[in-house]
Amino acid sequence: MKFNNYDLAKNLWGVDENNNTWENIYLVTDIEMIDVSYDRLNKILGYKDNYVIQGLQVLDEIKSNKLFEVLELYNYSLNEPVSIDDYKNTLSNLENADKLDTEYMARRRKEQSFLRNYLFGNDKYFECGICGEKFPIDMLITAHIKKRSYCSNDEKLDYKNIVMPMCKLGCDDLYEKGYIFVDGSGNISLNRDRPITQKISQYVDPIIGKRCKYYNEQSSKYFKANVDRHKIEV
Repeated sequence: MKFNNYDLAKNLWGVDENNNTWENIYLVTDIEMIDVSYDRLNKILGYKDNYVIQGLQVLDEIKSNKLFEVLELYNYSLNEPVSIDDYKNTLSNLENADKLDTEYMARRRKEQSFLRNYLFGNDKYFECGICGEKFPIDMLITAHIKKRSYCSNDEKLDYKNIVMPMCKLGCDDLYEKGYIFVDGSGNISLNRDRPITQKISQYVDPIIGKRCKYYNEQSSKYFKANVDRHKIEV
C-alpha cells in the first residue's frame, strides 16, 4: 500500500533543516529475512565474482525476475493490479515465448495476478471450488477447468468461465490428475478407473455428490473437456 501523510511522517521521522519530512510512505507485509551470499547473488544477477553490493540497490525487472525465480520470493497472495488490456497482451506475448526465459516467467506471474485478482479481489480467505472449504488465499490455486496448455488463446481470455479456485490440500491435484471430475449435471464425481487408496477415499467421500458452484452453461464445455482428456466414462 502507498499513501502520502505529512503528519504521520513527521511523527515517525521528524523533519529536516527545511521543515520537510518523508511523507511518501509505503507499507509492506509478510516480511521475511533472507541470507544470500555475494557469490550466489552475483551468479544470479550476472555480476562479476568479486562484486560487493553497497547500500540500497534497486534492480531492474529482468534482474528482479531472476531473483524471484531462483530464491522463490514471489508471493501470489499479494497481487499486482493488472488491467484487462495488459492481461490480453500478456497472453498474446506468452504464445511464442521461451518457457525458460525470465520474461516468460514474469508474464506468467502477471497472468496469475490478473486471475487471482479476479477470483479473490481483496479477500484474505476464500472457498475452494471443489470441497467448498474456506482457506487463506495462498493455499488456493487459480486452476484452469480445462487444462491450460490445451486451451486456445480465446479460451484463456474467457477468464470468467475457465478458472476456479482449488485448494492445495488435495482438490487441485485430484482434479488435475482425473481422480475426481465435475459431471454433466454439475456434481463432483469419482473416477472409478483410478486406483483409490483408503486415504484418498477418506478425502473424497465428503466431496462426492456436491454441486460445483462454478458449473454453468458457459463453463460446462470446459468441465467436459477435462472429462474427455482423462477418458472418463460418465
